[in-house]
Amino acid sequence: MSGQRPDSDPQLDTSDAVVSESKKTASPEKRWLNRPVIGAGITSALGDFCYETTTVILPGLLAVLGIPAAVLGLIEGIADAIAAFTKIVSGYIADKLGHRKLLVLIGYGLTPVGQVLIALAVGWPLLLLGRVVSWFGKGLRGPLRDAIVIPRVRHFQPDFGPKLAPVV
Repeated sequence: MSGQRPDSDPQLDTSDAVVSESKKTASPEKRWLNRPVIGAGITSALGDFCYETTTVILPGLLAVLGIPAAVLGLIEGIADAIAAFTKIVSGYIADKLGHRKLLVLIGYGLTPVGQVLIALAVGWPLLLLGRVVSWFGKGLRGPLRDAIVIPRVRHFQPDFGPKLAPVV
C-alpha cells in the first residue's frame, strides 16, 4: 500500500487512464476551428475580395466604355438569376456526383476567369459573360462549401445555426 489511499482500490481507480485515453482520442475535428473551416474561411474571404472589388469598379468601367447605366441593371439581373438557379441545382448535382470539394474548387476557379473576361471587355456582351461566369461560380460554390463546413461545426453551436457557428 505504498503511496495509495487506504480506501481506494487500484483496480477501480481509472481516473488517470480516462484522462490519458481522452488525450489520445481527441482529434482535430473535435475543435470548431479546424482545417476545413479555416480553409473555407480564407478562400471565401479572398473570393469575396475578388468579386466585390469588381462590383465596385463595374459602374465606372461602364461609364468609361460609354455603356448606358440601364445595361448595368440588365447585367446584374441576369448574373443574379444565374447564381440563384445554380444554387438550387448545385446541391442536387453534388449529391448525384458525390464530388463536393471538386465542385467548390471549380466554383472558386470560375471567379478569376470571370474577372479576366471583365478586364478584357470592350463592350457590354463580354462584361455580361464575365459577370455570369463569376456568379455561376459563386452559385456553385456557396451551398456546397456550406455543406462541407456545417457537419464539422454543427455540434458546437446548435443554437446559432450553421452560418454563425464558425464566427462564434
